[in-house]
Amino acid sequence: MKTSPAWPLPLGLALAQLALWPGLPPWSGGGPVRAAAGVGLVAGLAVALLWRRRHPEAVLAVALVGSVAGQLLAPVDRFAVMFLADAVALFSVAVWRSARVCAVATAVTMAGQAVPVMVIMRPGGSVPADLGAVVVAYTTAAALGRVWRRWRAGRAAAAARLTHAKLAERQAGTAERHRLARELHDVTAHYLTAIVVNAMAAERLKHPELVVEALDYGRQTGRKTLGALHRMVAAIGAEQAAQAGPGRDGSLRARVDDLVTGFARLGQPVTVVGDPVGLPAVVVEAGSAVVREALTNAVRYAPGAPVSVRLDLTSGTLTVTVANPPAGDDPPATALGGGRGIAGMRERMAALGGALTAGPGAGGGWVVSATVPDVAAGADGRDPTGPADTAPRRRWAGHPARLLDATVVVAALLVPLAVLVGAPGIPAPSRVLMVGATAANAVPLFWRRTAPWRVLAAVLAVAVLLPVGFKLGVLPAGAATAAGGIVVTHGLAVYAVAAFGRGRWWTVLAVLVTVPISAMSLAATSIVGTEPIVQATGPAGDEPPWVVIFVVVSVTLAIGLSVVLMAAWGLGRAVRQRRDRVVAVEQDAVSAAVGRAAAVALGERWRIGAALRTSVVRDTGLVIEVAEAGFRAGVAGRHAEALVRVSEMVGLARAALATMRELLAGMAPAPAGTPGQRAPAPGVGDLAGLCAGYRARGRAVRVRAGVQVPVGVDASAYQIIAGALDAGDDGAADVHLERDGRDLVSTVMGVPAAAGGPAGAGLARRVAALGGRLSTDPAGILRVWLPLLAEEVTPSSSG
Repeated sequence: MKTSPAWPLPLGLALAQLALWPGLPPWSGGGPVRAAAGVGLVAGLAVALLWRRRHPEAVLAVALVGSVAGQLLAPVDRFAVMFLADAVALFSVAVWRSARVCAVATAVTMAGQAVPVMVIMRPGGSVPADLGAVVVAYTTAAALGRVWRRWRAGRAAAAARLTHAKLAERQAGTAERHRLARELHDVTAHYLTAIVVNAMAAERLKHPELVVEALDYGRQTGRKTLGALHRMVAAIGAEQAAQAGPGRDGSLRARVDDLVTGFARLGQPVTVVGDPVGLPAVVVEAGSAVVREALTNAVRYAPGAPVSVRLDLTSGTLTVTVANPPAGDDPPATALGGGRGIAGMRERMAALGGALTAGPGAGGGWVVSATVPDVAAGADGRDPTGPADTAPRRRWAGHPARLLDATVVVAALLVPLAVLVGAPGIPAPSRVLMVGATAANAVPLFWRRTAPWRVLAAVLAVAVLLPVGFKLGVLPAGAATAAGGIVVTHGLAVYAVAAFGRGRWWTVLAVLVTVPISAMSLAATSIVGTEPIVQATGPAGDEPPWVVIFVVVSVTLAIGLSVVLMAAWGLGRAVRQRRDRVVAVEQDAVSAAVGRAAAVALGERWRIGAALRTSVVRDTGLVIEVAEAGFRAGVAGRHAEALVRVSEMVGLARAALATMRELLAGMAPAPAGTPGQRAPAPGVGDLAGLCAGYRARGRAVRVRAGVQVPVGVDASAYQIIAGALDAGDDGAADVHLERDGRDLVSTVMGVPAAAGGPAGAGLARRVAALGGRLSTDPAGILRVWLPLLAEEVTPSSSG
């Protein structure tokens, strides 16, 4: 995740402070020396803030000393802007340091700021209220810093997952070949080799009984081999069907149902329970891959045994469980499978922040269980890419947003409580009742992330009951000014609905409902709560037109509240859109990488499946036919014919084994440095070599590519540029690569064939598939924008 420059914020604070001084000069009346000292203080704090990311504790110390000293030497309003420096520094400590350091720094900052509060008695001020404001302000700064730290950690984790997905995409074909090679070797090599060795011994000894036994062994072992090969080919076909596209509605249950249909044709009964909905594509793909691998293993190790699949979505985590009872006699589990499928799924789950376990079940059989976080979650304020909180004792440490919510509650309580403390003539019981009403109005805000609509309903209910309490005399008359806190709570509740509530645009209903209720509640409270005072000061016998007053006040308040609450809703909506946009980009990037990796692996499975059907399966079937004929001849006493059949079986088994080994040779990794070794896909760094090759053939091609390109875009950019240069032109060409914000811009000049016609159309389709865009010029200029889907996070970027 990229970090913005450190200088704009301190520069902005310093300029804002300087703009304030024409009306409020620093240390007015103290002469130019004290004025220069004020300018020096501002400059010193601004310069110190430049190092707030590298040395946040030291910067906080400097800012705290400067802030306290400034307040002791001059009125606080003279440095109202720069006194935010310690809050900014504390925010940086919370972002870049541990929770323990943050807690100590927050306590020290509060204690330091308590000194000027206790020493300086401000006109109209209240020491308890000022101390409460200090606690709320710096707790809020620390909580915001911890929330931002968690957000950055989530983005870094998402970038790491994308990097792993890109690496898996590059290695998908090789990994799939290796996996299937191991499976094929386990299935066929042992059996075919045993047939050859056994038959050659019988052929050499020419003993009739040994010949019959060798033929019997050949036909039985051949059937097992052929059955295993058929199951492998059928499993590959089921994988192809699943990978060809999502189910009818793109849901996990639809994908699993498609898999179940394919495996049912193999005689494997499967029951499915659960239908989680609303999962992002990457989670659907991961869940279906787990089911596919588990069902494939069930077909191999427990053919015909019933299998149960359970899909659960709980607290933002998808759990996939596949269980089958103990296997029967055919085939033995130790004879099949290389175990790479489960290991690969473990790696895939770990890359997505999940986990996979596989082992014997409590009642026997085999159980595969996978958990993967729903990366689309986040409506409750939880970081959508962070790990699930599984330790209740660390809930507060793992969710700094909850500390921020508690601070919001305290802030909502602070103003009305300060009014109540300072209001004269209110009996103690009435004060207690007002404190309770204020708490009922503010405390629900603690759950504003997890249940925003319910929180809004709760604060609106308090707003309705407040004037009733004044009218009935339960709440004291004359203290209605404390009801002004409902404007704050209503604004925060509307913001929460827009930022965290279900739905999108229709969350604006929160404003439409809140404005009239809030306006009428405030109007009624102001009229009813102050009614005895009005009646005591009004003319005798004069009855005020309360209905008219109520309507006028309600309409006036509604106009003002509409502006305030729409602004709160718009801010929440903007925060939500930004969060969803960032998460969606991350999800789409990982999904695209996983999809491309799956397509590469699918191509390998198609190729290997076709080779199996046309070679090894065919040869193994011939081995069985010859063994069957020879066994019947031997049982009938035609020993000469049986001996001939043994020789034929040896030849066919050897041929099948040779074909299988030839297929394996093309699938297995070549030793390092050998001519057959597969080279990694070329990237932007290989463009110089590509252009040098053109120049060696007489075509002048130059390249400028001094940019750092993420791994996910590297190979794609190379392929597109190579395709443009190979479009059929033979004139001079220039290639230039540069970064433009979040895009890699590739410009290729001198390629008119690539700027139009079939070559241009093919390049356009390729660019569109990568989420980019392409523009062409009749003069032969091709320009391509490819999104840079991930940024590396390095320690130096935080400075």
